[in-house]
Amino acid sequence: KVSFLGNTGSGRNICFVVDVSASMSMLGGSGSGKRISRFELLKKELVKSLSKMPTGTQYQVIYFSDYAWAHNEVDSKKSREFEGARWTITPDNTNVSIPRFRYISASMATLRKSREIIEDSDNPGGTNWGSGLFMALAASPKPDVIFFMTDGNRSDAEGWIDAVTRYNARGKKTIIHTTAMMEPDAAEELDQLAKRNGGKFTVVK
Repeated sequence: KVSFLGNTGSGRNICFVVDVSASMSMLGGSGSGKRISRFELLKKELVKSLSKMPTGTQYQVIYFSDYAWAHNEVDSKKSREFEGARWTITPDNTNVSIPRFRYISASMATLRKSREIIEDSDNPGGTNWGSGLFMALAASPKPDVIFFMTDGNRSDAEGWIDAVTRYNARGKKTIIHTTAMMEPDAAEELDQLAKRNGGKFTVVK
């Protein structure tokens, strides 16, 4: 079992697909009364989930802003590397070459390295929901569970719910849990995405 932001899933192959767009720098509550940026709260929750991940679990943390990338394969702080990895996908054009990533086998060493990368990571660019979800679903093997988190608004969801659900229907269906990070505007869309893909929806306020 793996838990993240109020959702729990079981499986051998797990993907966290998380929003690292510039809007994640906005401040919000942390549940303790202290002000914290959405991005810092995301980092804390990712680290918490990874610290409890069972040894041997195959996992990956996929960041997305304008496009998606595996957290340990692209360094967004290195502009040349970041721009060189850029790719494009839209709800109207999903027939594109989707970058592949390697799962990481959970161990003390690999989880420690992931935590270090996460704690040092940056949050550039805009928001493209579909890039992260399609990248995760294109993995071989498909993940058993995706934990999807975004602070994106309703306009970011346009077209993606149907496109992602259709893509997920190919072969084994991946469970997609969704979480809205301090942004209630897209709650209905995120709830719908979860329900249509066998998952649950939570809100972090």
